[in-house]
Amino acid sequence: MKQAKQYRQGDVLLEQVSPDENTDGFELVPREAGRVVLAHGETSGHAHAIAEPGARLFRNPAGARLLRLVRPLSLRHEEHPEIRLPKGTFRVVQQEEDVRGEYRPVAD
Repeated sequence: MKQAKQYRQGDVLLEQVSPDENTDGFELVPREAGRVVLAHGETSGHAHAIAEPGARLFRNPAGARLLRLVRPLSLRHEEHPEIRLPKGTFRVVQQEEDVRGEYRPVAD
């Protein structure tokens, strides 16, 4: 079985999935200041975001997120190198850390 292509930028992991991944039960997440934001930095105020047109982010009630890119686009963050992503669909995972037995999102 072929492993899915993965991309990581800080605490955000993107895993490429089938281009026709079902989005039933998902809602389109609105852009913030013209950008598709995958994660906000809790300490810096920076964000992992795509500013170019052609990206759409979907979220379901359980919090699962899918990112669809209609063409290659760049994921940017002020404290990390830019990542050029190929056209496709990606599962978005916010990394978590164990803090004294409690799991919480990693603060970037």
